[in-house]
Amino acid sequence: MTEVFEHNPGDHEDPRAGLTWLLGVIGTLTLVITMLAVWALYYNVKRVQVEETFLAPARQDVIELRQRQERLLTGPPRWIKVEAQGEPVRRYVIPIERAMDLVVRENSGGRR
Repeated sequence: MTEVFEHNPGDHEDPRAGLTWLLGVIGTLTLVITMLAVWALYYNVKRVQVEETFLAPARQDVIELRQRQERLLTGPPRWIKVEAQGEPVRRYVIPIERAMDLVVRENSGGRR
């Protein structure tokens, strides 16, 4: 009386090599294709961001704002009116170079 013990009756112990090989190749190809697609999408978005940020011509409103700021910083000394806590206040504005010289003179105690 010879009885053979099977873990799973009617099932083979080892999978077939051909099917395992085929699934391995399909899985590897799917992984590689997915990685290449993600890589392409990432670098495409990055390229578009670089073009929009650094290579696109500057917007006109930004150029005008910068010119206004430059005029405020380098213009002649003058009185201006500004709103401070809801009330108009007169302020004396001097060029930035002159203001920096005054701050250095104040903080250096006369030493240069």
